[in-house]
Amino acid sequence: MTDTFDLAANLLGVPALCEQHGQYLPCQHMQCRSEEREPSVEGDADWMPSGEVADDAPEDRLPDTFWNATPTLQQIRQMSHARRTSPDAVFHAVLARTAAMADPTVRVDNGIHQPATLGWYCGLFGPSGSGKGQAENTAEELAPFPNIDLAYIDISTGQGLIAAYLDLDIDPDGDDGKKKILVQRRTRGYALATEGSILEQMAQMSAAATLNGVLCKAWMSERQGTSNAEVERRRALPKGAYTLSMSLGVQEEPAAKLLEMGSIGLPQRLAWAHATLGPDTPKKRPARTGPVAVTTKNGEDTPVTFWVASLRNIVIPVPEHVTQELDDLGLEISFGRGQEAPLDTHEPLWRVKGSALLALLHGRTSVTAEDWDMATVMWQTSRKVRDSVQEAARRRMQAEQDARRAEAVQTAVESQAAVYEVMNGVHPSVVNVAKRAHRYLIRQGGEIPVRDVNRACVATKDRDKYRSSGEDGSLWAAALQHGCEQGWLVPLQGGLLAAGSVAPE
Repeated sequence: MTDTFDLAANLLGVPALCEQHGQYLPCQHMQCRSEEREPSVEGDADWMPSGEVADDAPEDRLPDTFWNATPTLQQIRQMSHARRTSPDAVFHAVLARTAAMADPTVRVDNGIHQPATLGWYCGLFGPSGSGKGQAENTAEELAPFPNIDLAYIDISTGQGLIAAYLDLDIDPDGDDGKKKILVQRRTRGYALATEGSILEQMAQMSAAATLNGVLCKAWMSERQGTSNAEVERRRALPKGAYTLSMSLGVQEEPAAKLLEMGSIGLPQRLAWAHATLGPDTPKKRPARTGPVAVTTKNGEDTPVTFWVASLRNIVIPVPEHVTQELDDLGLEISFGRGQEAPLDTHEPLWRVKGSALLALLHGRTSVTAEDWDMATVMWQTSRKVRDSVQEAARRRMQAEQDARRAEAVQTAVESQAAVYEVMNGVHPSVVNVAKRAHRYLIRQGGEIPVRDVNRACVATKDRDKYRSSGEDGSLWAAALQHGCEQGWLVPLQGGLLAAGSVAPE
């Protein structure tokens, strides 16, 4: 299937040798033909990935060793840089689009459970305007959809998602040929939401109460639908008869709320990726490429999504050592780690799906050890992104709590001061400064210039509280007058001040 181009032997692999041109290239034949490529950006034609991991490369970005593993991955990163969008986000959107083309009969067998369908969910994380929509647009260029009957889904409600696979048709069991029922017409679906806040909004709608459950079931192609409605309104999808892939743009607050819903299982299924540009972004834009392509048996180059859409009744195997690792991992999750890290419970199936999609992306129908290793890197990176989202949410929540606490304390202080002033006829800051002046004079002894007492005894916080209460006079003047009236302070000639014979309580 891929005899006309070489795949890298491992994560430190080299670019493929183009047999047509006799030189190493970052993409396959269809992209390297000058007549089929968009014009290069002037001054950028010599750009190539560095092949080196930066010392300060963040752990929540796919590393250079991953991108340089194969020409296909290099092509995805190059196109992402050309479009000034995040390679990680584009890569996962490409996987989601590739998975969306896989028929339900195309499955991956982990050697333990029943073979699984390949639906892929990606969560592209970033603030508004960070490029989540552009990442999807770039993925569309790299992995265009062929003209097939695909269920395009704008996420709304759980029942609406199911209905996207169905059409009204005449009931074959009806007597008059007029009765219509909902019949499944489509087997593959692609859901797109460039702003994940839609999930937060829909969570408030009773009509969408089943949405999260439907999305979780669809990731594993479980049975969907209702059985108690009227026949003509019944919506149902049989187990294993459909697939769903999804590209979801998520901002920080909706992402945090999504992670808080970990018990429902949706966050565990997402492949998390930063939509913002990373530190590997080149200063000069490289040349754009065409679609990711594979070479078919008849020697023709075709977009990988077109090829995947043509596959039927294929079971993608994994290496034997992967099956053993999955068995150990599954037991570890079942007997401990699942409770300690509930967001990791779907790691085995996530990595199996990821490795199978990497195989298909490179024109193969079996998982290699290198595919599995790269899927492991994908999982670890996704987990780091997810952790950073949670940490950002914790910091935001802590800041909000601190702000609310400070506001409550300030309100209580101001309320207490107001009550004190009503009861005693003087602002508490005035009393505090007068008392502080008496104690200062006692400590210093003798007669002290008034200006020195003023500087030593008027605190900024007292002045701020005094002014915030609406007083516009001098705090020190009010304190001096009050202290003299109480007998705590005694003014002397020459601008001097002494402690009075009466000590404040």
